[in-house]
Amino acid sequence: MRVAGTDPGTSRLDVVVLDDLEVVSERSWSPEELSDASALVQFLNDVGPLDLIAAPSGYGLPLVSVHNLSQRDERLMTLVRDGDARFERAVIGLSRMIRALRTSALPALILPGGVHLPTIREHRKVDRIDMATPDKICVAALAIDQATRRCQKDLDKIDLLVVEIGTAFSGVLVVKSGRIVDARCGSFGPMGLLAGGAWDGEVAYAAGGLSKDDLFAGGVGRDPQGSSVDRLCESVLQTTGGLAAVHTVDQIVLQAHGLTNEKVLNRIESELGRLGNVDRLQSLPGAKLKCAAQGAALVADGLAGGRMKTLVERLEIRNASGSVLDHLRHPAAKRIRALFER
Repeated sequence: MRVAGTDPGTSRLDVVVLDDLEVVSERSWSPEELSDASALVQFLNDVGPLDLIAAPSGYGLPLVSVHNLSQRDERLMTLVRDGDARFERAVIGLSRMIRALRTSALPALILPGGVHLPTIREHRKVDRIDMATPDKICVAALAIDQATRRCQKDLDKIDLLVVEIGTAFSGVLVVKSGRIVDARCGSFGPMGLLAGGAWDGEVAYAAGGLSKDDLFAGGVGRDPQGSSVDRLCESVLQTTGGLAAVHTVDQIVLQAHGLTNEKVLNRIESELGRLGNVDRLQSLPGAKLKCAAQGAALVADGLAGGRMKTLVERLEIRNASGSVLDHLRHPAAKRIRALFER
């Protein structure tokens, strides 16, 4: 199978192309370089023919072809209110890429997020939207595949905590018997380099009408120093430790592509070591771009019927369903749905 995986990160779009699971091409673009999204389509056509592409997916949808996307689908992928300043910077860029893919003949799918997966029990999804965005699901897929090789175990014997410190948001995902069963991610997860982690409801109330930009604030920066290091380490350890108290796992896998300070990364690894054995997530042989794009390519291979088919089946990605707003029970749920489901 010849497939491509994408990661539309905060600062760059990464694409990794695999042929029979071998890395054959990679490409990265800044938002400015993708002002004309035809560059993405041209690249994918040039490296093709491709059996499947894991497209930029935002908050995710239950495996929808880009050619079948509705306006409602696009709103649910982005969850940005009309008039929000971030709409101009982030959503238009994502929409531009999706439109370019839609008008092409390329076989591109929108991947699901954690909230769409049947492997996460219903009570854990109540009043949650971000139970791991598709890019973090893909990081977990890469971690699971590596664990089967490193530990020489079958998929149904893999128990992990996957800790990802991203460029903006951080997350911790729980893998039990090779399936994602719980997560604390995004604005509900630990502190990130841009985002401050789980919100205090009183702060949110006092701030008044929040914008998307507010969710990308309060982090420790790309090179944390002093007390910021303490905040980051404690936040990651608290979140991971809380999940470890509920879910018994064999090991922890750490991925932190956004964190360039090796001393801080070593300290986080040491702190997590109090909870169990820690391994750092490795890139696929020959890959240099983000692990989320690599994992997305693995998922695309499995969805296309390649050698990752068993992994994808174990993750139950094909059984994903529903909307990111399906599990809201708060009194504001009706108002929220009216904004995005029209």
